[in-house]
Amino acid sequence: DLAMVYGGDAVVDAYRASTTVLPHGPGRAKILVTADADVPRHLDTIVASVSEQAGAACVNTTAVFVEGDPAPVARAIAERLAGLPSLAPESAAAVLPVRRVDAARELEKFLHAEAAGATAWLGGDTVVDELGDGAAVLRPAVFELPHANAPQARIELPFPCVWVAPWSREDGVGPLRNTIVLTALT
Repeated sequence: DLAMVYGGDAVVDAYRASTTVLPHGPGRAKILVTADADVPRHLDTIVASVSEQAGAACVNTTAVFVEGDPAPVARAIAERLAGLPSLAPESAAAVLPVRRVDAARELEKFLHAEAAGATAWLGGDTVVDELGDGAAVLRPAVFELPHANAPQARIELPFPCVWVAPWSREDGVGPLRNTIVLTALT
């Protein structure tokens, strides 16, 4: 008599007022890096938050907001994520998701269409690494956004994909809302 549903914003909106259905939407986990934060000290936390569980869990970070210039943080994240190996799923060391090549290419096409206007630090050319058996590994992507309210910061994909945006105290908490996890590095 009671149910849970998982889905995007449309699913959550459809069941928001229901007393018998508990809707769960996208996690959209975020990290806020304030100007006084020691980014090198926190880089392991940021990268793990983006990439663990193959980047596909609702608690994986999908947006990093940086007080000040986001480029150095985006660059550092991209350098670290670029080192993740593309391995077949049966490998004990596999950490990136594997999909059929056609499904992987569709995700890549969606990503690149949505990333218009963003600066690619990783994944701008491709996120698909074909394994040769009809399967492909989805490689990480890091894109820098022009402002804190860019719509891409709300996009959650089933692989390590993170949007890095500038944030200022004048932006307030608006860009940080609607998240399952907000980590503040200060």
